[in-house]
Amino acid sequence: MCFITNFSNKRGVTLDFSNCRKNTTVFGSENLSSRGYGSVSVSALSGTSDWKGRTREAMRGTFEDRIMSKLLDRSNLTKVQFETILLDQIGSEMAEKTLTRAEMTQLRRKGPKVSRGAFNRTLRQARENVAESVHTVLLLGWSGILESPSLAPFVEASERLRIQTQAVKDAASSDGSEYASLVDMLLSDLEEAFDALRGKKRDA
Repeated sequence: MCFITNFSNKRGVTLDFSNCRKNTTVFGSENLSSRGYGSVSVSALSGTSDWKGRTREAMRGTFEDRIMSKLLDRSNLTKVQFETILLDQIGSEMAEKTLTRAEMTQLRRKGPKVSRGAFNRTLRQARENVAESVHTVLLLGWSGILESPSLAPFVEASERLRIQTQAVKDAASSDGSEYASLVDMLLSDLEEAFDALRGKKRDA
């Protein structure tokens, strides 16, 4: 299933973001998707017969994923912004029903229900941050900076995340210790990439 969001950032540039997702699977207490580590299964969630319960449980599993948490901490999105854009993009899939804006405002993991206006403002801020991040990556690629040696660990870590997706899923379904080892390795790669981006090793 594909979700496409079209929006303009504050500089007036319009982008189409396509988020295509295959079937998701839950392995034990860890939730993994076919394209990443922080997504969740709806059909496998048991004991949550209502749409609010299903969606909140799915959101909880997403935010408990270790790799997703690390990436979110290093991103330019706040947790509330990420939660909001997640509900906007795949909330209906998690709830197994088409969600209205009013229903999305009831699904925050923490705190009271927010108004539609507050939800939409947070969503707009999140979309602008995503648009600017994508443009930053495009700028670095166009200018050749992504090919510089100092950014090599970042590029390599990104590639390893992509390649190891299936391996992590397989390990999670069969061997808890192997899964933990793979996640630890990927988290170490991400930390090394972050240090490279900050120039920590070069400046030491």
